[in-house]
Amino acid sequence: MRIVLKAQWSASVLLATVALYTILNIYNIKSLLVPNTKKEMINKADVGFHRDPRVIAHLHMVKTGGTSLNGQLALNYEQVCGHKGWSYDAYLVNQRAGNKSWGLVRDSFTTAADYNNKMHTKHKHRTKRKHRSDHTNIEKKRVVTSNATRKLALKRKKKKTFSRGRVPSFIGDEIGYHDCDYISEERSWEFWPSISKVFDPIPVELHVPCRDPIDHLMSQCNHIDRKFDCTSSDLLSETTSCFAGVLARFNNSLLNTDNLIVFCYDYNLQFTDYTNYITPKLQKKRIQSEYVHRESNLPRNKTAECIWKDPILVDKVKDILMTFDYYDFCNQCIGSADDLFSQKNQMT
Repeated sequence: MRIVLKAQWSASVLLATVALYTILNIYNIKSLLVPNTKKEMINKADVGFHRDPRVIAHLHMVKTGGTSLNGQLALNYEQVCGHKGWSYDAYLVNQRAGNKSWGLVRDSFTTAADYNNKMHTKHKHRTKRKHRSDHTNIEKKRVVTSNATRKLALKRKKKKTFSRGRVPSFIGDEIGYHDCDYISEERSWEFWPSISKVFDPIPVELHVPCRDPIDHLMSQCNHIDRKFDCTSSDLLSETTSCFAGVLARFNNSLLNTDNLIVFCYDYNLQFTDYTNYITPKLQKKRIQSEYVHRESNLPRNKTAECIWKDPILVDKVKDILMTFDYYDFCNQCIGSADDLFSQKNQMT
């Protein structure tokens, strides 16, 4: 009797094994159980990865290489979110962009942004008309511009075209930043306290790039196609006329924001030491790609900039820049314990 039962049990096990093997082949899931060299190679980047206990944030200050930084990280790493690219769609964004200027890259985000701007303009126009008390006394002002000014305005308008590689803020807010490991934005400074609240009690570490102040100012002048007048009798106005977002993007209030730790770093180290510091904290994508650089302004001719020929003028303009929060912060931060790459930071 025992022999018969044992034989029946063995037969049942054999039939069950054959049935399981057949099912695995039918549904093509055998590869989930059988080691595969190619599969192991693909997933190698994921092995041992643990999310950093902090959320890393990057304050994209104008003309500090933030476009390329955001684009490169979003292309090759997961959970990167920013104005110049999000991880989830960065691969095809990079393929579509090629080496075109921003104004020539169009996709579904472009359509959404165009519609949003159209509705905003229409609403703004209606609001103005609604609040006018006397329509008959309103004169239409004509603005006379040269052909060069018109061309410049058109060029700037094209540069402001939104796409998946230049994400409109309202779409970024709609997507949400709740699952981001690295956030790079070039918004008003008030954005960062709101982000710190989103992640609280998870700490947010904000990185601020710092560049030589005079070189940074001249880069902004070039960006907005303005020639700095070294003979101006009003150096303050001449200096601020080149600002392209400096005042809006940084404020000393960030230094006292709950759940926000602010660090600086030298802009010149951005694609060496800084990326070496950041990338181990992010999860690599399975498919690694080469980032295609996007032009954001015309080539700069530094030798044609008059300020470099007058050391006294350089000092005067630098003193003016130090009266603004961003430049004063960088001046005090670089080389201090709050500098990501200073010796003092390494010792603390």
